[in-house]
Amino acid sequence: MATQGVGTFAINSFWESGRLIFYEKASGHTTTGNVFILGADYVQVGDTANDVDFNWKGSTTGTFSLDAAAHTLALTGMATSTDGAVTITNATATSSTTTGALIVTGGIATAADITCGDDLFMSNGGVINFNASNVTITHAAGALACTGALTLSIATASNSTTSGALIVTGGVGIAKELYVGLTSSLAGAITAGSTMGIAGLVTSTSVTGYRSNPTFLPDSTYSNYALAIGWKGTVNELAVNFLQSADQNFNPIQLNVNVTATGTGPTNSSQMNGIHQLITHDTNDMTFLRLKNADFNVVIGKDVKDAYCYQGEILFNTAAVTVGGEAVVLGLVANASVAVTGNVRGQVISMQGTGTYSTAVGLEIRTTCGTGLGAGLSEGIRIMGTPLPVVGIAMGDQTGDNQGPQFAFYFPGGGGVWGADVGPVIASGTGTGAITIKVGTDTRYIRFYTTA
Repeated sequence: MATQGVGTFAINSFWESGRLIFYEKASGHTTTGNVFILGADYVQVGDTANDVDFNWKGSTTGTFSLDAAAHTLALTGMATSTDGAVTITNATATSSTTTGALIVTGGIATAADITCGDDLFMSNGGVINFNASNVTITHAAGALACTGALTLSIATASNSTTSGALIVTGGVGIAKELYVGLTSSLAGAITAGSTMGIAGLVTSTSVTGYRSNPTFLPDSTYSNYALAIGWKGTVNELAVNFLQSADQNFNPIQLNVNVTATGTGPTNSSQMNGIHQLITHDTNDMTFLRLKNADFNVVIGKDVKDAYCYQGEILFNTAAVTVGGEAVVLGLVANASVAVTGNVRGQVISMQGTGTYSTAVGLEIRTTCGTGLGAGLSEGIRIMGTPLPVVGIAMGDQTGDNQGPQFAFYFPGGGGVWGADVGPVIASGTGTGAITIKVGTDTRYIRFYTTA
């Protein structure tokens, strides 16, 4: 049965094998002319060789329902578009690329935001790409790699390993510098494989402070050290620049403490060491090893006001101070519990070099405090011991090249002109004069003459 179009219609239709077929008059009932086919169990728009537009239009609100039941809706080789929202009410969850309410074999492109109400799954090696690889986040086994800077604008402060804007359960590996704007708190130790620069290191609650306890290996370049500000050798020196202005100081290592006590303080012998140093050498004999607990050096090549290799002071700054034992600016002790062979000295002052000193004194004792005899210093040098020393003062070593001084003693005259009593020198008396000495409680004199 066939129906023929009338008027200006360009579509014919006819029945064939239980199907109603609409086709274009100009093309006939062929794969290039078939437009619409109603079959017993299917509806076909167009044909294998005829592309036909399918438009659903309405002037009022309506619903286009496509109920596929348990069947599959396959859109093959067709691009689709819509200017309305598309809602999929299927609630199938996803656990892979082949499960879920919407399965897309290719990629998905969206020009606006994406809102995900639950988990977002990405396969191994997945990449989140921002602005044509300007920044990428790439997944690898158990890790994420980010190629750009990451900024956290959360201002949460941190006071433990479980608080703050960023909390990391494991370790943190950093290939370059680390800058901390405020206080950095460490519960453990700092291990530096190379140089570690710290602009300000503050320990406020730790009772151990800074400690270095690696196994050092000595070398010829002085490159093994626990603490260095510059290090030995002119090539490694730290440059310090004084400006052309007054009152400038440079103290790279500072210790300033105020000692207080609860009640009356310690009830037994106690001590406080600003710096404690100990070198122990008790395992192997090393006849070419020189031990120094401290090595102070000052190199001077230009004019300077003063130079001190070491300067120590004890300041008594109250009206009355009682020292129960002794107050010693420089205390030197050599303590031998066994027999010691070799040269042992309590103190050696060695004036060396090929140059000359215009005015040099090996040991000078000054007093500039108090008024009256003995107010600042009751004794200049005291030599004592148990048992008694053999020689109080030895001048030179006549068995070697170290000769004694030209003059055993020197007493400057008053105003540079001899003839007046000055200090221990008495200008008058038997002989040319005499030197005043104290023997017990008595005053005695050593005479001197103008000739031997």
